[in-house]
Amino acid sequence: TLEMNIPFMYLSRRQATDSGGFGKFAGGMAPEMVYMIYSGQNLKVSSYRHSRRTPANWGLFGGYPGGVNDALLVLGSKVRDWFHDSRAPTELKDAGLLGGDILNPIGANIPMRPVNNFDLLFVRLGAGGGYGDPLDRDPEAVLHDIKRKAVSVETAAQVYGVIVDGNMKIDMPATTARRQAIIDERLTA
Repeated sequence: TLEMNIPFMYLSRRQATDSGGFGKFAGGMAPEMVYMIYSGQNLKVSSYRHSRRTPANWGLFGGYPGGVNDALLVLGSKVRDWFHDSRAPTELKDAGLLGGDILNPIGANIPMRPVNNFDLLFVRLGAGGGYGDPLDRDPEAVLHDIKRKAVSVETAAQVYGVIVDGNMKIDMPATTARRQAIIDERLTA
């Protein structure tokens, strides 16, 4: 519907890894989209951003808050070169790899401004907060989260205390030790 009514083309829609609030019960993941201006004449865009510094969805009973909203406007990028190489940007971190001018004023809106064909708009919406202490999440559930790209291997180790080996198997002795180290860090903080 969006592509039929305005000159935006979806390059990507996905759920963003590490965006949902961490907890015994993880919060919902944030949607992340990449739009390209396409066949637009005299088009102007702006972005109003709320919940950029402070999450809109808090965690409960030790759960972490969900991810914050974000938006980037990339003007004059090398996206056509990427297309030539059968690639396309799929997430916010790709914006820095595309060259061009990135508009992302911290704590401010992107004011109304003209855009051209092949300019890009990257958007990530807020996510749901977690419920309960992440250390209480079953390690098998965390491994499942890693496999479905809800959680990165790094976050699994840092937040959930779950250590996964190169064969995507849980290292239980390392997991037990890491979880105890996180508890010890909390007690000394």
